[in-house]
Amino acid sequence: HIMKTSLYLFVFSALLFCIACGSSPDRAFSKDKKMIQNEVVKYLKARIDNPRSYKAIDWEIIPRNDESGMAEKYLIRHEYKAKDGIGTVRNEADCFIYTKSDGNLYKDESCSVYKELYKKVVEDF
Repeated sequence: HIMKTSLYLFVFSALLFCIACGSSPDRAFSKDKKMIQNEVVKYLKARIDNPRSYKAIDWEIIPRNDESGMAEKYLIRHEYKAKDGIGTVRNEADCFIYTKSDGNLYKDESCSVYKELYKKVVEDF
């Protein structure tokens, strides 16, 4: 009888743990981050001269929450290396905005949204 009770307690604890892990904001961010990185890489490889030469250097992905506290937008700054049209390896940095509601990735040509956020963070600090 004690063995049966212990088994039920173990299964119940494991179920609670799985539910808690599945709804974690960090886990949701991690999932979104991988998907966003894949979208950015796909976007870049479709536009750079030598897609096979692409190498990621650094990622900054910043969630922007809506009123409910859930991430609605992500601001992305990505540094990478790729060969240009004549074969010279160049370091590049591009900024993007990903909106979760429509699943679209927009390139921020001047990085204005990212720079504005960065400036605000520095001023608040």
